[in-house]
Amino acid sequence: MPATSRLPSEPLSFPLLSLPQAGRLEFPKLAAGVREMIRIILLTRPGELLLHRDFGVGLEDFLDQPNTVTTRRRLQDAVARQLQLFEPRIILDRVEAAEVPDDPAALRLEIAYRLRRDGRPATLALTLRLTG
Repeated sequence: MPATSRLPSEPLSFPLLSLPQAGRLEFPKLAAGVREMIRIILLTRPGELLLHRDFGVGLEDFLDQPNTVTTRRRLQDAVARQLQLFEPRIILDRVEAAEVPDDPAALRLEIAYRLRRDGRPATLALTLRLTG
């Protein structure tokens, strides 16, 4: 008896891109793509990518650290270095890691940059809760 194959009801597509109904690939706009890449750089742990062992900041590794000047400076330097190495579409203006007033366990990370293509400024900010 010949084997019959069943086609999936959903179309298969490359994991990083969605295939819209019209059948054309849609890529994110420049600003959205840059923000996504910054997020990937921040969340990827160093050594996680086999071919780029030096890629990534590893924000999760900082969560167990104490909220000291040393920790904030290490985070600030790691973010600046990684963005300059792995995101050529931006001009990095500043990276700041600062204490949050009235919350000794919180650290505020702010990244200010400009899109290299048109000079448009953008800022990405997040708050981390350190447990160390």
